[in-house]
This record gives sequence, structure tokens and C-alpha cells, in this order.
Amino acid sequence: MNVCPFFLNDMHMWQEQRRFVIQSLKDLGLGKTKLEEQMQDEINHFQDVLKSFKGQPIDLITPLTPSMSNNISTLVFGKRYDYDEPERKTLDKNLDEISKIIGQTATHIFFPWIKHIPFLLNWLGFEEGYKLFAVSDEIFK
Repeated sequence: MNVCPFFLNDMHMWQEQRRFVIQSLKDLGLGKTKLEEQMQDEINHFQDVLKSFKGQPIDLITPLTPSMSNNISTLVFGKRYDYDEPERKTLDKNLDEISKIIGQTATHIFFPWIKHIPFLLNWLGFEEGYKLFAVSDEIFK
């Protein structure tokens, strides 16, 4: 009996998915100098923010969240937000809240049908998450 290891069972599907991901990332600019320059600019800005604290202890989440989301925003939308912009602060707050909601209850991953039961949405906090997604969606329109 010819038995393949689990990682070779769907080799063809894996190769197709790999090609798709690589092509999508190339379409977004991965591997191009412009994207590298934008990311380097964001890293330099992040370093400047860290230097502004002059060696004082800080919560790294505060400057790291906008820096990471700026890299993603630049990659996906082609736009960088200043750390002090109201839109940036709203996006970061929403990202934090949605992460808390989803992180506390990963139930939706195991039971995707849950989103169709209204009273469970409120009980699990998903309703608030959907509202935050809607606010963020408006910013990007």
C-alpha cells in the first residue's frame, strides 16, 4: 500500500495556493524597492519615536501598533497615517478592541454558524466587533 505523509497528500493544492500567494504579494509590491523604501521610512520613524522617550520605560504597544498598521496600510492601501491623525487613532483603537473580542472568544472559528444566531452575537461581543469593522471600513472608503 502506497501511503504518503500527511504533508504530501495535497501537494498539488498546496503548490497552487503557494503560487497564488506569491503572485498576490508580488502584485502588492513585495520585492520591489519602493515598498522596501516605504517600510524603511516607517522603521526610521518608529526609531525616532522610541528615541523621543529618552530611555524612559514605556509600553511598546503604544508606538508599535501604529507602526505595524502603517506598514500594512501602506502595503494594502498605499497610504501612511501619522501617529497623531484622528483616523489613525480610530483604526488603532478599533484594531485593539476587535483583537480583544476575537481573542477572548475564538468560538467563531470552531462554530462559524454562530454568526447567524443574533442573541449570541451580543453575548460573545461580536456585535460590537461588527460595528468597529464598519467604522474602520468607512475610513478606507
